[in-house]
Amino acid sequence: MKRFKRTRAARTLAGALALLLILGLALLVDCFSGDPVSRAFANRRMLAWANGQWPGHDFYIAEAFGGAAFTYDVRLQSSVSADTWFNVGSVLGLWRYTTDYEFQVEQGYNTCARLEQALASAAASCLEQAAFSATYQPQVYVSLRAPGGQSALPQGMELDMPYDPALAQQAALSLQLATSGPPHTVQARAAAQDAKAALEAAGLSFARYEITLRDKTVEYQHALETLVEASFTAQELG
Repeated sequence: MKRFKRTRAARTLAGALALLLILGLALLVDCFSGDPVSRAFANRRMLAWANGQWPGHDFYIAEAFGGAAFTYDVRLQSSVSADTWFNVGSVLGLWRYTTDYEFQVEQGYNTCARLEQALASAAASCLEQAAFSATYQPQVYVSLRAPGGQSALPQGMELDMPYDPALAQQAALSLQLATSGPPHTVQARAAAQDAKAALEAAGLSFARYEITLRDKTVEYQHALETLVEASFTAQELG
């Protein structure tokens, strides 16, 4: 009878230790990635907080991420404004709310990024149709901000404003081009002039052309050593 009691006590103790070990491991994992229950609770709280801060948008969760140390993050999207999306973070959705709303929405990052992408897509399509792409294999980027600027909306732009090709007149077009041999500055000017002619024929007149030439016939690291970068205003190109 004594042996049975000791065996049962040992089993009970072993079961309790196993349970504690499982709980400890679960807590450890929770600290790194969170858990579905607390994540759902935090997401609801952050969504309610954002709808209270900026009413009338009927936000929804476009993406959920985070979870380390019970700190959860969501990307919220407005149901009535395409450019009104931003991130919110919080510890369990209870305190320490953080957001990039001011930068993403009020300072115009989202609007600029959308219009820059639209201009870049239009420019890339024009260059492809003009056979420019076959020669240079361009990577096309557009910036509507002043050199070095990252936040302020250019003058006259508003949240959710529609795409207008005339915006190119305020923008810098960046072209990263591949050459079949060592590049040089004269070649950069010629490429900029060719691109300008093709784009203006299609109704896109950019204010500035920033050209990067890289030799595609050599290893990437060596190509970086012979890289040519040049910048021209539309007036300088004629």
